[in-house]
Amino acid sequence: MNTSVRATAVRFDDAQMWVDLEDGRTQILTSLRFKPTGRVLKLLLLMFVFIAADRPAKAYFPRRKGECGWVHGKYLIANGSSVRRIFIAGTKHAVALHDDDENIPAVINSYYRDPAKLISYITGDFRVCASEGYINGHLQHVSLNGVRRLVNENGNPL
Repeated sequence: MNTSVRATAVRFDDAQMWVDLEDGRTQILTSLRFKPTGRVLKLLLLMFVFIAADRPAKAYFPRRKGECGWVHGKYLIANGSSVRRIFIAGTKHAVALHDDDENIPAVINSYYRDPAKLISYITGDFRVCASEGYINGHLQHVSLNGVRRLVNENGNPL
């Protein structure tokens, strides 16, 4: 159960910093041993805002064989084996489709029919299922089961 309450205002007096909470309570955040100046007040307020801000969710990718989920990243054609790869945003991890996998969404196949586009990428959300477990530093093979919100490298929707 999440019992956190957000702050709605921060007030200062001669020796204390007060926080007004959204549930109507007022709480002393800290006692100050000096009279804060304008710069110190701004710095304390800025620190409070950064600490209280919601943290972004960690980027997801499937870690166990058979695990499925949506990942956000860049789909591109690379050189070597497992040429169809998705570089997952917010990580240093890449997943690849098996070379013999024919289950590629039509929107992706039609985009890469033009040979000039082989050097470009598609950004979007991809529903992938891990064919093998995650090993740090290794290319992980997945199957591609769905796509949404696809745009080309110029930002044009597909």
